[in-house]
Amino acid sequence: METGWTVYDDEVDIEARDALARAVVKLVNHYMADQGCTGEIADPVGGMPEPPGPLLEEKDAMCGVKGLRLPAAFRHEGRGGAVVTRGDGPVRTCDRDVLFGHPQLRLMTIEDPRLAMLYDGLSRDGAKDRVSAGEQDGRGFVRDDMGLFQAECQTGQVTFLVRAENGEHPDDIRTILPRYVAAEASRIGCGPLRVTLPAAADLATRPRGSRRRGAGVQLS
Repeated sequence: METGWTVYDDEVDIEARDALARAVVKLVNHYMADQGCTGEIADPVGGMPEPPGPLLEEKDAMCGVKGLRLPAAFRHEGRGGAVVTRGDGPVRTCDRDVLFGHPQLRLMTIEDPRLAMLYDGLSRDGAKDRVSAGEQDGRGFVRDDMGLFQAECQTGQVTFLVRAENGEHPDDIRTILPRYVAAEASRIGCGPLRVTLPAAADLATRPRGSRRRGAGVQLS
């Protein structure tokens, strides 16, 4: 699975973006009214974050997430910097090592339950049975090109995702996912979440490059 494209702040026409968002919401509200639905979606423009921009990271705040230490490989190998979503919003992304417009690694937190639920089916792909730890429930998986964990937070479903371009960074995903979930959960008030991955030996029998099924993720 590809990580997608990285969009820089100077590529975004904010006025056009806001006009498009407002037009889509008006269209949806009109449709819902025709179908007899009550209520309407609020104007989204005021809550939209600024376009993503480059971030100078600190070693204990990868992607600007306090408590998420930059893995040693990123420091020693001089890997590229980060392009991060600015401000608050329903989705926060961090693209790293962007090459020809594609990030080699993308970290993403989807806080809006209406958007997080889009990953509900994927969170079950290859995952073990639903697990819980105290009042926190969640499920997820890890594989060569992706690590995903979907949690039940006080505000509803939240999805944490680490994706790598073409499955070329499986070790990075395994290293970052548990730390990312813990740090982001703390930031948004959904913690503590302590994700435990299966031992690497458990994945040794899986053919290299196989991505259809993943190893289940548990909460400890």
